[in-house]
Amino acid sequence: MFYSYIKKIKNLTVGELEVASMITAGLTYLETAKRIGKSINTVRGRIKSIYFKLGVENSVQLTNLHQALDTRFSAADFFWNIIKIILFLGW
Repeated sequence: MFYSYIKKIKNLTVGELEVASMITAGLTYLETAKRIGKSINTVRGRIKSIYFKLGVENSVQLTNLHQALDTRFSAADFFWNIIKIILFLGW
């Protein structure tokens, strides 16, 4: 399971990873939009793409996915650590 989700996560854009890290940390769409300096519609679009790419339907499933893969990282750091793993393994 772990490697199949890493392969899915590596398909996320930097913007999607940024949004995913904020959503799994508990920020609302509006709070996320303000932090990244984008519109709430941009955040909604990125969320829709994240859910599609990862095969989840909502932020609860996204957060549960994070917890299932690795509970050692905080939600905010999780997706950035996945990027490091992907770069290290050369995927």
